[in-house]
Amino acid sequence: MGTGSSGIPLTHTLITGASAGLGLELARLFAAAGEPLVLVARNADRLTALGDILRRDHEVDVRVLVTDLGVPGAADELVARLADENLGIRHLVNNAGIGAYGPVAARDWS
Repeated sequence: MGTGSSGIPLTHTLITGASAGLGLELARLFAAAGEPLVLVARNADRLTALGDILRRDHEVDVRVLVTDLGVPGAADELVARLADENLGIRHLVNNAGIGAYGPVAARDWS
């Protein structure tokens, strides 16, 4: 375990999109390995329930941060919250996703 540029120990694995699918399964695997977690997703009920289950079953530190990373500025707010709580991220599973529908040429990418 190292420290980040701010001197905060890098202790946790942060998983975005953790309330379902691949993110949920990876959270289970990391918790089973004893890894402290920061779980991020927009579905508060599922995320909170997952955090409770992982704490109970694996006795690991699990932080639940309900955040919709599809909202502009949400990632910056998440980073600020991590800093405020002195949570150093050792591993990042960037699994959150949003979808756009329709022809690619018709999208405004700015």
